Amino acid sequence: DQDLSKYAKYNYYNHDINAGLNLIREKYRFNVGVSLQPQNTTLTYKKSELDTIVKRSVFNFAPNIDFRYRFSKVSQLRFTYRGRASQPSMENLLDITDDSNPLNIRMGNPGLKPSFTNTLRLFFNNYTQEHQRATMVHLNYSNTRNSISNMVTYDEQTGGRTTRPENINGNWNISGALMFNTALDSVGYWTISTFTNVRYNNYVGYLALDQYSGSRKNTTKTTTLGEQLTASFRNSWLEVSLDGSVDYTHTRNLLQSQNNLDTWQFAYGGYASVYMPWG
Repeated sequence: DQDLSKYAKYNYYNHDINAGLNLIREKYRFNVGVSLQPQNTTLTYKKSELDTIVKRSVFNFAPNIDFRYRFSKVSQLRFTYRGRASQPSMENLLDITDDSNPLNIRMGNPGLKPSFTNTLRLFFNNYTQEHQRATMVHLNYSNTRNSISNMVTYDEQTGGRTTRPENINGNWNISGALMFNTALDSVGYWTISTFTNVRYNNYVGYLALDQYSGSRKNTTKTTTLGEQLTASFRNSWLEVSLDGSVDYTHTRNLLQSQNNLDTWQFAYGGYASVYMPWG
């Protein structure tokens, strides 16, 4: 059925131009740059009486920063930043209404804005030879502006639903981790290590609670805590290790309290290896 079918053909012309400045010194290295992305897209679209050719030209940019400072050969601090732009799909931007299913109508939105994601990372590591001690810490943060989520509108007269993509703000997350490993004696037979991580995620989107209601802005907040502990003994012929881990997840949902969760996961175990004579 031509009235209920569609035809779409895309032609993409994408380029990626990179420019940057790199400074190298005895103690630090600093790199700053940008990726320029001119993009041209042509969409040939046919549906029912609509027969159109849509062209879009955008100029995305993706800045980046990378800074590394060396305290010594085995210790450094590093900071990175990345920015990334992404465009909505061409069909989402078309001012059309797809009513081939009258109870599930889909619309385009010419007013959609491009999304932009910022990502930051901080990393530190250090090693002390005399104590056979290693430390690693990292922090991560990311947020997205003008994310795209589908908004549903319910029609009480027909019982149908209309879905339309809309921009939404509020998506972000942050996480961190600490790793510490050290020998407990001077010869390094006994070692202990710990790995701790924490993460918080704030996710937003439009949500229709049932088929008889329209969308509302929903927020899901999730906090995750984790810990892993390992103790080991190692000499020339024997290696023994015991470990345990526990993870806790706390989730709260603004519109769907039945999806609230407080969960625990744990694991424990051991490992042993014996090196026989003659290999």
